[in-house]
Amino acid sequence: MRAWHRFRFVLLPLYKVLAELFPVVEVEVLDPLYRALDYWVDLERVTKARQVSDRVEHINAVVSDMNDFSLTPSKIMARLDLY
Repeated sequence: MRAWHRFRFVLLPLYKVLAELFPVVEVEVLDPLYRALDYWVDLERVTKARQVSDRVEHINAVVSDMNDFSLTPSKIMARLDLY
């Protein structure tokens, strides 16, 4: 389970209940927590997109190597090692 999942499903409900008891918690704690959650979710999206981009770049490099007729099929498969 990712850290922000624990945050979303454990800590956030806890702070919501606390905010019902103490309204000042909502402004002082809950609002920054929501901003932090948005940040971590966005960061995960960017990281996944970067990983996909890196894999595509790697595959494109291998495909371009396939045009090199001096490479044997075993060398091509070795270069195609996908993370």
